[in-house]
Amino acid sequence: MSRAALRPWEIREIWDVVVEGFRSLDLWNASGTVLNKIRSRQKKCHGRAWATIFKDQKWLDMAKEFGARPVLLGKDLDQYYSGHRRSGSNYLVLAAEDRSGDLRYHEEDFFASLHQDRRKCGSYEIYFPSSDVVLNVYDILVSDYKVEIDPPRFFHGERARNLRTRCVCWCDPTHKLLNVSRRNMVGPWKLGYGQEGRHQVLNRGHPEFCCEMQLNPSQGSEYHIMVFNEKRKHLEFLKRT
Repeated sequence: MSRAALRPWEIREIWDVVVEGFRSLDLWNASGTVLNKIRSRQKKCHGRAWATIFKDQKWLDMAKEFGARPVLLGKDLDQYYSGHRRSGSNYLVLAAEDRSGDLRYHEEDFFASLHQDRRKCGSYEIYFPSSDVVLNVYDILVSDYKVEIDPPRFFHGERARNLRTRCVCWCDPTHKLLNVSRRNMVGPWKLGYGQEGRHQVLNRGHPEFCCEMQLNPSQGSEYHIMVFNEKRKHLEFLKRT
């Protein structure tokens, strides 16, 4: 999976860990200590990102028992992962990667695990005022193996070859923030046009945009998440919250 250039706050945090490690220990042990501290910080950041929308882990643990692998995605997800907020996109997408299709029948458990200061907004979206996050929950409520998104809010880059976003995977033991670029995508192509549509590469603004993201957060794991451009505007959001 590709890695974008480190942001200033990432460089500072890594440098602080390196300096601390070499000050406190001899050179022989310092490298192992630095790696452990980096992993510890990644785990803390991973938990911080998920805590942006969940007040507890009950639904996440239930999803894991069902064989699902929740993924949180967003082009500026790094600001919630690091805790360094800025004027980036507050649009996040929650995908369950639930091959059984049974998780959607536990909506009450899902909403019970979310922070209570929330309100519905738009099509299958929930707004959390305390964190200023708009969460797309289409995959949780519909679960048809395709996630309806707003591509401009989800992807950096206008043209197909420049698309990129970020994600964290709940079941990833490395707790890393992953960069998803064009090389991790199949498509983009026209949704529902079979093989003929797959020969037509589309930019993110096209109403029939569709692509499959292939994620490999850790060795031996592979995620497939299909996203497509939302076509139905201003749907009446289900009264489940």
